[in-house]
Amino acid sequence: FCENSQVYIPNAFTPDNDGTNDVFMINAKGVLRIKYLRIFNRWGELVFEKTNFQPNDPAFGWDGRVRGKTMPSEVYVYTADVVCENDLINTYKGNVTLLK
Repeated sequence: FCENSQVYIPNAFTPDNDGTNDVFMINAKGVLRIKYLRIFNRWGELVFEKTNFQPNDPAFGWDGRVRGKTMPSEVYVYTADVVCENDLINTYKGNVTLLK
C-alpha cells in the first residue's frame, strides 16, 4: 500500500460551468502520477481516457463531454491506476454520477 498518500475520487460532479464541481478529477497527495484514468458509459463504451498525468489538475479531468457533446445525466464507471511515491500502483474503481 501507499504510505503517506491520500486519494479522493468524487462520486458526482456537475459540469454546468458554475465554477464548482465542473470537472471529474482525481485529487491526491503523496502520489507521483496517475498512470491512467478511464471512464465508461453504462454500455461499456470508453467515453474518456487520460494517461500519465499529475493529480489535482482540472486540465486532466473529464468535463462531461464526448466529442464536444455534453453527455446525459447518468452514472458512469471509472478505473484508475495511481502510482504512489514508493512506486507501488493502486487501482481504484467506482461510479461517478454526472448531474445536470
